[in-house]
Amino acid sequence: MVLIGGTGYLLATASAPVQLQPVALPSELPAYSYVTQSVSASPPGPAVAAYRQGNGAELADFPQAVVVGAGGAVRRLDLAEDRDEAMQGSPGSFLLSPDGSHVASGRYDLGGQADIAVQDLRTGETSATASLGYPSVAPVAWSPDGSSVLASLGALPWLAPEDQPVQVPPARLVLVGLDGGLLPLPLGVSAQVGQVAWAPDGRSLVVQGAERELFVVDTVTGAPRTLGVRADLAGAQPWSPDGALLATSGACSSEGRVGSSTYDVVVVPVAPTGSAAVASTCIPSGVESQLVGWAGPRMLVLNTSSEDDDGAERQSLVAIDLDDGSRTELTAIPTSSGNYRVGDVQVPPAALSGSLDERATPPAVWDRGPLARWPGLVLVAGAVGVLVAVTAAVGRRIGSRLDDRSGTAGGPKAE
Repeated sequence: MVLIGGTGYLLATASAPVQLQPVALPSELPAYSYVTQSVSASPPGPAVAAYRQGNGAELADFPQAVVVGAGGAVRRLDLAEDRDEAMQGSPGSFLLSPDGSHVASGRYDLGGQADIAVQDLRTGETSATASLGYPSVAPVAWSPDGSSVLASLGALPWLAPEDQPVQVPPARLVLVGLDGGLLPLPLGVSAQVGQVAWAPDGRSLVVQGAERELFVVDTVTGAPRTLGVRADLAGAQPWSPDGALLATSGACSSEGRVGSSTYDVVVVPVAPTGSAAVASTCIPSGVESQLVGWAGPRMLVLNTSSEDDDGAERQSLVAIDLDDGSRTELTAIPTSSGNYRVGDVQVPPAALSGSLDERATPPAVWDRGPLARWPGLVLVAGAVGVLVAVTAAVGRRIGSRLDDRSGTAGGPKAE
């Protein structure tokens, strides 16, 4: 067993799956930077967070996909940034595995030949599927053991059916292994379902059927069970750690039910009919908030946006206690301005739960990779070079003046 980064990542032996043990998020994530090396060139190791940063609205500013690894490593997720056709510079879709060791990235392809790729953040190695015959492929749900990822195939989401660049088959779901190979779908899961997410124990999935109705499917028997709720899942980690609750997107009503809006988070029970009743819980989060996951069985984590006392924008990950409504900030996210807004924040479950007990101090200097230090080295080298040149010039001038004055006090000049 090997300790990575010195602060909480434990890797099992090569024959066993990688497990991310509880580790605290830094109290502040790294700010936007132009000087950050890529994952492919300098792998950061298992990630404690991944997110998009920047809107590409100002001159040289452009969106980035960022991975924060153990020990303060920060890298650009070039896999997603290089798969951004038709996205006007925005990174392609990506999804961090539950243990933080891999990331899957989809693609938008105007020719209808999109695929999905999986990258190992420890080695930088990448595998990809063959063309899947669709213009849009996006990873939507990792299996709890991190061995495979479900991907959604469909049309370009911003175009009407008649405006698609190619004829698009009906939307479907596929299961992709770490080697890029296609695997059979879990028992009881149709290729035509809508949203889907595995329960933490891997023994069931929640799937969205017709008219947004949610079902829980047993992965052993394939039997479905309706939740009696029509809603969208709130994010890639909608299940509570104990599998008892599910976070959905909707509007909070006086009865605590899911409405037609998608701005609030409505937490609904997963227990079968006839078991102990658990009431739904509504969290009015607003359009500026996004579900990140769970820090505990009843601790929901949101990426929230607010203003500080000076009116400046502030983003942070906040854990909300469903019982008493108390809020605990897990980490702050520097934005500098609205042009550096952070979205699509993904954090492994172990890192969320570990952050409730302890928050690590950010490093004095984030490790952005060996090449990221070159501009500073070049600047220092340039300054040293100028100083040496000036010193040499001054030395030559002084030496020349001494030569001109030699012999005037008692002898001829040296030949």
